Amino acid sequence: MGGRRSYSLSDVVGTSKNVGQKKAQLTKSFNTSDISGISKYSANLVVEHRDIAKILIYSRKLFSSLKGKYGPEELKNLKDINRKVRVDWSYVKSTEKLESNSIIDSAVVDSVSRVLKERA
Repeated sequence: MGGRRSYSLSDVVGTSKNVGQKKAQLTKSFNTSDISGISKYSANLVVEHRDIAKILIYSRKLFSSLKGKYGPEELKNLKDINRKVRVDWSYVKSTEKLESNSIIDSAVVDSVSRVLKERA
């Protein structure tokens, strides 16, 4: 199966010694299936890096605003969904005056588009 590469942690939070250590701890927790470690280190990253929190909050906000807007016939092709969601995201972002950057924009649009496609 093909698909897009997901965003790396470094793309979202940048790089620094502190991020590198937390990323290593999180990766170790994933590799050892340590659920409490995954929760702990993920939560620490969200708290310390606003962009991660913004992606989660904005994705939820956008998804909520789109509930029922598109019918199943409009949600068949991911590329078309992505185009529609990008327009909707632009509208929501400007009307609510949300702070964003290109990484946040892409992550929000991609995540909401994929959820809409899966639920169609």
